[in-house]
Amino acid sequence: MRKSKNFLTISDRNLKAFERLAETMKDRPLALVGAGVSVGAGYPTWDGLMDAFNKTIQELPVPPDAPKYLRQLARVTDPLWKAEEYRRLMKKVGYEALIWSTFRPKNSLVTDVTRAIVDLDFSHVLTTNYDVALETAYQSMNKPIEVINWTERDKVGTFLRDISRRGEKRYFVYLHGRFDEPENIVLTERDYVKRYLVGDEASKKLFAIFMVRPVVFLGFSLTDPELTHLIRSTQGYAQSETSTHFVILPLNPDEDEGAIAGWLSGKYGIEPVFYAMSPKHEQLLEVLEELMRFRSKKAEEELKVLSKTNTRKQEKDPDDPHKGQWGGRAERNGRVLSAKVSQDEKNWFYVQLKVASANPSKKPLTGQVTFHLHPTFSPDKVTVEVINGIAEYDLYSYGAFTVGAVAENGKTRLELDLAALPEAPKRFKDQ
Repeated sequence: MRKSKNFLTISDRNLKAFERLAETMKDRPLALVGAGVSVGAGYPTWDGLMDAFNKTIQELPVPPDAPKYLRQLARVTDPLWKAEEYRRLMKKVGYEALIWSTFRPKNSLVTDVTRAIVDLDFSHVLTTNYDVALETAYQSMNKPIEVINWTERDKVGTFLRDISRRGEKRYFVYLHGRFDEPENIVLTERDYVKRYLVGDEASKKLFAIFMVRPVVFLGFSLTDPELTHLIRSTQGYAQSETSTHFVILPLNPDEDEGAIAGWLSGKYGIEPVFYAMSPKHEQLLEVLEELMRFRSKKAEEELKVLSKTNTRKQEKDPDDPHKGQWGGRAERNGRVLSAKVSQDEKNWFYVQLKVASANPSKKPLTGQVTFHLHPTFSPDKVTVEVINGIAEYDLYSYGAFTVGAVAENGKTRLELDLAALPEAPKRFKDQ
């Protein structure tokens, strides 16, 4: 695999980061999309947009000293201030007209990159882009989405609640506005100060999103002011030693991968997967396609292992038909199936079954859980609601058996052999 994909040959660290990202994709993380995703559809990167501003201003009637000022402004390294000055020089009408004409829909919006993002089946998509390239890809591929703007407070509130409950609806959120409302987009120094610094509502909402679900950043670069402001606005959310969020980043030949990875992971809890820098981000598509191949391959491997396990267990334990049917693991996808057993009467035992999150503060369990009991129980399949992040079911049993639990609409399958519980009574295990 390392020989076939250049981005995987950057280093062992990059390969391992990619594999961790591929595992995370099974849990359907959120995508946070930047300008690099839309380059293939004909839209500019941040630097390209600044060049367009500069070119447009130079075509306007200007004072005698303006050319010198514009040359100096083009060399300014603060991109937000540069955008602020371009807006001032262009005036309101010119600025908004350029935004509209630059980011309006084009003839061929759907690209291989946007198709790949849709196919990867992210749970929700947030974007700092002003164009509708990715939104159009979802629509053209018949993937229903609920489109909202970050300024729509009621809809954003509903979106945040649905994230925590793991609702089935997919949201597409424009964090910084759309081309068709250029007066409301977030682009310049003043816009960012108003959105993220003067009022902290946007930062608090982003913090909530990062705490609840893993996020994958796509189409950004380290020089992109949108990325830096987003991670600044959620600074300090990562409290564990293991990164829970990922960014797929272009890497210049003169940049030190280890230093960048350590900074992003250590300070922000974001693990980078790098690919070689190019003007049109061609290798971004390779990363996305490899993610899909990796996911398909892992699914096939898990299915084969599960099939072999089921056959082996059924032959070995004919009196315990659920043995091996639910994946053989009591913990999967951050969910844990556990049980407590106590003796109630001479030959009967009280069993308390529970499914909960391994990390409830960051990834709470929601929805329903179905417990699959031994066929001698009536009913032998019980569905319970998750309350305060926990699904519980209590029962009486004569002896031990294997219980299965299915959560999150079948995406999480858990299995626990009650005879393997170390604290269960010996008689319960033997019967």
